[in-house]
Amino acid sequence: MRRIGLLPLLCLALSGCAATVTPPDAPREPRTLYLVDHGYHTSLILTTADEDLVRWAYGEWRWYVEGERGSARLFPVLAMPTQAALGRGVVRAAPDPAAIRAALPVVTERIMAFEAEAPLVDGLLARNETLFAAGLEDGHYDNHWVGLVFVRHPVPYTFRHNSNHVIADWLEQMAFRVDGNPMFGRWRLAVAP
Repeated sequence: MRRIGLLPLLCLALSGCAATVTPPDAPREPRTLYLVDHGYHTSLILTTADEDLVRWAYGEWRWYVEGERGSARLFPVLAMPTQAALGRGVVRAAPDPAAIRAALPVVTERIMAFEAEAPLVDGLLARNETLFAAGLEDGHYDNHWVGLVFVRHPVPYTFRHNSNHVIADWLEQMAFRVDGNPMFGRWRLAVAP
């Protein structure tokens, strides 16, 4: 029997990783949010009660904050827990995907707009703001290249807990259903029956 390498099998298995997003039913108190697909990384823009747009991202500290993106960083990022970062930035744009895309300093493949219940959006905003404020006590890093201020996140970044997994968790906190594996940021919108 011929042996097949583990890496090609792993790549084949992971190539189908995708997440299907099912938005909640029509909210009584709708608030718009934006899922921002940057390729393999995802961020989320939440609209505040004052109609400000606040962008949130989670990622590996050395990769996203310090810019260490060479191939030598891939193994540590994939093989062991590393320091995670929570990014926050205000997006100065009209509440429209095209305007938001033009305002973001990073590659954006697509932006999906959704509505969720305002109290759930406010709850996620409050939790993220609290976590961000706690991180500020240990310092922050202003990365103008990506338009975010980063603080250290208390939950380590791992292969099974990356930026896209955190985005899926945030969506679920706002009553979205996320089916499948979001590992590589391949997001699909559920088709209505």
